[in-house]
Amino acid sequence: MWTVGVYEGALRRAIWRYKYRGERHLAGTFAGMLARFLVGHPAWFEEFQVITAVPSYTGPGARRTWDPVATILGELAERLARDGPLWSVEPGLVAKTRETPGMAGLGWSERQAVARGPLRRSLCATTGTRGSPDGAQVLLLDDVMTEGGTLHEVAGALRRAGASDVAALVLARPSWAAQPPAAGPPGGR
Repeated sequence: MWTVGVYEGALRRAIWRYKYRGERHLAGTFAGMLARFLVGHPAWFEEFQVITAVPSYTGPGARRTWDPVATILGELAERLARDGPLWSVEPGLVAKTRETPGMAGLGWSERQAVARGPLRRSLCATTGTRGSPDGAQVLLLDDVMTEGGTLHEVAGALRRAGASDVAALVLARPSWAAQPPAAGPPGGR
């Protein structure tokens, strides 16, 4: 898994405004950040043929009428096309067929239970716009990774549909603190 930034400060506020206030113009900013990261590290991503997105449900009863990550993916596709077709951008390789409980504010065990239960049951691998993930190495795009349960489940759906390998690129992840030093010097003085 690769991450562009840490989910704090200005990036956290911008993602929150984008997802929860509907400030969709920020999709272009996020796509630019992702494009610079991809193009700036070509050796890290050269083995991937396909880029797709973690899906959101937008049908009847959905919390949102739009898909934030798919919107970023669309902007990313336009930016990457300017530099030539390095990757095939395939929206919709995995669809979310129904709404699932939200994970914001849940603890680790509750988030994992939602991911392994309702989320897993709601995911359906599709054929996308140009084909299936069969045999492809897929780079899975998401906006925020907290513990990785959602990414794990979507990657599993892609693998079951035939992807040979799946890795993730996320816009932001939590700040991971370093392990605190041991108390006192060795020998217990």
